[in-house]
Amino acid sequence: MRWRTESVTCAHRVGADKVYAGRFAASPQQGAGTVDETMRTEHRRMLTICGHRAEADMTHDEFDSLVFRLEQVARSQPDSYRFRVVMLALLGNAYISAIMLFLFALLIALAASVLVLKALAVKLILIVGVFLWIVLKALWISVPPPEGRAITERDAPELFAMIRDLQEKLGAPAFHQVLVTGDFNAGVVQAPRLG
Repeated sequence: MRWRTESVTCAHRVGADKVYAGRFAASPQQGAGTVDETMRTEHRRMLTICGHRAEADMTHDEFDSLVFRLEQVARSQPDSYRFRVVMLALLGNAYISAIMLFLFALLIALAASVLVLKALAVKLILIVGVFLWIVLKALWISVPPPEGRAITERDAPELFAMIRDLQEKLGAPAFHQVLVTGDFNAGVVQAPRLG
C-alpha cells in the first residue's frame, strides 16, 4: 500500500524511522492490507508533521468510490461534467501562464534597472533567467513514438473491425497506425505534433 512507503520516508525526515515504521506493520489479526483507526489517525498526524496534507492519504476503496461518483456525474450530466473538466484545465493553464508572465515581467524590470542596480541587477537577471529556463524546459515535453511491428487491415481484419467499432461507439478519431508490441496489453498513444 502507498501509505507504508510514505510513512517510512516521512519517518526518516523526523528522525524516528525504526519506531514509526515498526508501528505500521499490520498485525496478523488485522489481515493483509488493513489498518485499524488508531494507526490511520497516527499516520495522518505524521503526514501532517512532515508537511503532507492528511487529506492526500486516500485508500484504494476511497479512490474507487471517487471515480465511481465522477463516472455517474459524467453519465448523468455530460455537458456539465465536460464544462467542469475544461474549466479546471483552463484554470491550470491560467496559473502556469500567470507565473510565466510574472517571471517575464520581472526579467524585463530587472533588465531596465541595470543602470541603477548595476551588478545586483545582473545577478538577479541570471537567477530569474535560469529559473525561467527551468520552467520553460519543464513545460516542453517530448513523447517518443511507440515501437513495434506495424500491421495493416490485410494482416488482421478482425482486429481492425473491432477498432472501427470502438471508434464509432466512443466517437474517437481514426488511428494513424496499429502496432504489435511485446506488451500483453492494448493501448492508444497520442504523440503531440510539436514534441
